[in-house]
Amino acid sequence: MAKKRILIICFLFGIVQILVAEESFSIETQEYEKRVSFYVGVNPLALIAFLPDGIGTVGTAFGYISGQEYGISLYGGMHFAKAHSLELRFSSGPATYALWDTQVQFGYIWYPLEQFLDWNGGLLAGLMLRQFFWHHRISDYMTFSFSPELLLGWRFKVKSLAIDLRAGWNITAFTWSDMQTSREVTKGLLVPNYPTLMAGIVWLF
Repeated sequence: MAKKRILIICFLFGIVQILVAEESFSIETQEYEKRVSFYVGVNPLALIAFLPDGIGTVGTAFGYISGQEYGISLYGGMHFAKAHSLELRFSSGPATYALWDTQVQFGYIWYPLEQFLDWNGGLLAGLMLRQFFWHHRISDYMTFSFSPELLLGWRFKVKSLAIDLRAGWNITAFTWSDMQTSREVTKGLLVPNYPTLMAGIVWLF
């Protein structure tokens, strides 16, 4: 009889332990979900950036305010640890009538006012690694350029939407092409090759 009581007590104790563990796991999961969120965005100015004639060898007047992104420009990211984000961007479209521009970017963004003052958005600073692929549709040659870029901007949040306003400065650029007369070129450190402005419409979830 005593053995049965001991077994019943052990069984009930085990059930209680399982319930407590499940509740703790549920709370931890909820806290984790609160700390991690996601967003997707679009750069609307990229859709019209190619319309004017090109200025110089790359870019247009609209290209300057589209962040040197052309055609379809989409991005998304993960916001974590209260004030930090990892972001991936993709764009593809005509930079000029002859030049097709495709870009892939990946980087880190920090929101200091969220970190220290519990703001919802606000000032942002970050670093993006940008890979350009330029296809000259007349001569059919390809040019590639890898460029790290410093970011400074502001995120305006309104419920589940946000507006991103950013300025970017290329720290340096490493460019090469499949043209027979071309050679690899590394542009100097801290030379602002393509200063850009950018706006984005963001959905938060």
